[in-house]
Amino acid sequence: MWGIAAMAAPTIGPTLSGYIIDYLDWRIIFTINLPIGFVGVVLSSILLRESPRKKDKQFDLVGFITSTVAMVFLLYLMGEGADLDWKDIYNVLMLVTGVFSLIIFIFNELTHPAPLLDLRLLKIFPFTLSIIITSVLNMSMFGVIFLIPLYLQNLVGYSPMQSA
Repeated sequence: MWGIAAMAAPTIGPTLSGYIIDYLDWRIIFTINLPIGFVGVVLSSILLRESPRKKDKQFDLVGFITSTVAMVFLLYLMGEGADLDWKDIYNVLMLVTGVFSLIIFIFNELTHPAPLLDLRLLKIFPFTLSIIITSVLNMSMFGVIFLIPLYLQNLVGYSPMQSA
């Protein structure tokens, strides 16, 4: 089921959004999700059953905090890219804090009895290889999905419907 949605969304989404932007109001892109979300909530409350909670595991608070700090700081710095001023001490401190938090997160996840992310699974070579291959494929697929419409609309001059 997930595979069908993952393959259908990149096919239907750009065409439908191009049509909406060209021929209807662009605000409909945000409101069209309301009935779909409502149906999803109703169907999930009908079809899904609550699974029993396991009381024996404790929440990995250190892993949660360090992963949050590392991802926020490092993703912010990557998002700024070439516009980043490395002479600004705040950016250097954010990089050091983000990398340090990532190192603490990795060490904590390898030693915690109930980690947020079990990094020991990466010892299994076929699993690690499948993650690497899937990541490269997803980066290339979604890179094309995001960049080609920008190229067609901004440089070639196509309308949103034509670029879909």
